[in-house]
Amino acid sequence: MFNQYTAPSLEPSRASLLYAYAELLLAFVLVCFVENMLSSINKIEQTKRTRQMRAAKDTFVLKEVACTSVVHVQFEQDEHIASGLVFKRRR
Repeated sequence: MFNQYTAPSLEPSRASLLYAYAELLLAFVLVCFVENMLSSINKIEQTKRTRQMRAAKDTFVLKEVACTSVVHVQFEQDEHIASGLVFKRRR
């Protein structure tokens, strides 16, 4: 109990301050971890959608081959087809 002549100290102890800082640090690390995980999941989903769109585009182009007599199909991003010749794009 407190001495009747001294008022209780309202200042937090050093241990309680360290505990509060540790809790804040842990919460910050947890938020960063969850944010990083969500970001990587979004990147994976975006990659899947991009691949599906490219596959659908390639399928559409290949279906057009059956309908027309001369079609140039471009599969890679850095390949260009001009007058029947394939050449790599300079970067």
